[in-house]
Amino acid sequence: MEEKYETQPLKGVKIRTFNTCMMLLSSVIFIFLIYNSVVMPSQYHQLVTSTDEYIVCEKDATSLSQASDYLTEQVRLYVQNMDITYMDRYFEEVHVTRRRENALEELERHETTDTVRKSLESALQSSNDLMNREIYAMKLVSLANGYSPDKLPQEVREMQLKVEDASLLPEEMVEKARELVFDSGYQDAKALIRSHLDHFTTGVLETMAERQKNCEDVLSASLSRQRVLVTLLFIMNVITFTAISILIIRPLTIHIKRIKDNELLEITGSYEFRYLAVTYNDIYELNAANQAMLEQKAEHDPLTGLMNRSAYDDIKLVMRDSAIPVALVLLDVDRFKQVNDKHGHEAGDRTLKKVAALLTRTFRSSDYIIRLGGDEFAVVMPEMERGNLAVLERKIASMNAFLQKPEDGLPPVSLSAGIAFSKEGFREDMFSQADEALYYVKEHGRCGYSVYGAERKNGHE
Repeated sequence: MEEKYETQPLKGVKIRTFNTCMMLLSSVIFIFLIYNSVVMPSQYHQLVTSTDEYIVCEKDATSLSQASDYLTEQVRLYVQNMDITYMDRYFEEVHVTRRRENALEELERHETTDTVRKSLESALQSSNDLMNREIYAMKLVSLANGYSPDKLPQEVREMQLKVEDASLLPEEMVEKARELVFDSGYQDAKALIRSHLDHFTTGVLETMAERQKNCEDVLSASLSRQRVLVTLLFIMNVITFTAISILIIRPLTIHIKRIKDNELLEITGSYEFRYLAVTYNDIYELNAANQAMLEQKAEHDPLTGLMNRSAYDDIKLVMRDSAIPVALVLLDVDRFKQVNDKHGHEAGDRTLKKVAALLTRTFRSSDYIIRLGGDEFAVVMPEMERGNLAVLERKIASMNAFLQKPEDGLPPVSLSAGIAFSKEGFREDMFSQADEALYYVKEHGRCGYSVYGAERKNGHE
């Protein structure tokens, strides 16, 4: 086969070369696409992060406002009802819950301009001033009611009253305290705090909006690159499909028609199709001779549907004078007698059918699969050389892996195989060589293969 190819050099466009060029171009485009796919999520993540920071900022500002209102509510309830419980709640918020402090800490983490940050500092200062005013009011009420200093929070105890306020009567102290937390000055202080916070929130929002705009610009550029790359891929696909139509589909259509008409293939098309035509024609001539011989006899095994020993003998005669390389594979089902003895002959017959079907699926359509008798099988493989042993190894390993993990209720089995090769035609000694190799596998663990004449033989339990 190789000699015919070498004496008749084939010409034509090599699909492999064209495919390699297209793959290289596609790889370059895909690298850029992958880069884009990495950049865009990153920019999108930055956009989401900026949005999340704004939401957190707004939440913190709301929390600060709510904490401030809660403190106002408690101090007002205290000066109105003079129930020390409200004062305890006020300082629980200040020292334990700490919503105000936590919100301020979170707000300070946001990146913004110095001017905007000064607004936050002003809000904090105004809030502290307002708190001192509230503690002063609670001090007045506590003194007016004569509460023991031991029951008062440290801030209230340490608050110093003005001389003129310390000399007031209890009723006047209470009235003074109520004026401090209800008058317009108190309301103006709270409004000032809100104004500073609003200015800070607006500044943060502007900063976030600028970041979002930058992220949007980068995303837009990435999307533009993505569109260009996708367009290039589309153009490459058009070129590829056109080339496939010219180099593959057209000659393939011609070959299919010839095959349906049971004719030799025309040596035409690309380099690969020309080579395929030469190979097919050689095999066609061989199969035609084999078919002419085999059609004279219905030599098939009734149980498995495979060729029987008589067909094997005819195949040997036909291939004896052939110049092509041939491989003979002899296979036995390991410990098949135990299957019959333990599970019955019906299970044994089903196992043989299963092995026959597996051999048919595993080997090529041009190979001859034969049941020699009992649990013995043979495969005659035209155009198979020793250099292709790895192919046979994978086939045998695949079949054993399948048979050892049955899902049809049959017991697990395995195959042992002996292999012999011939460089030209089917030699008379091939059977004894393959049988010797098979015997070696049986004696060294089964479930594997051995090649006649090889230095290392394979077989394992």
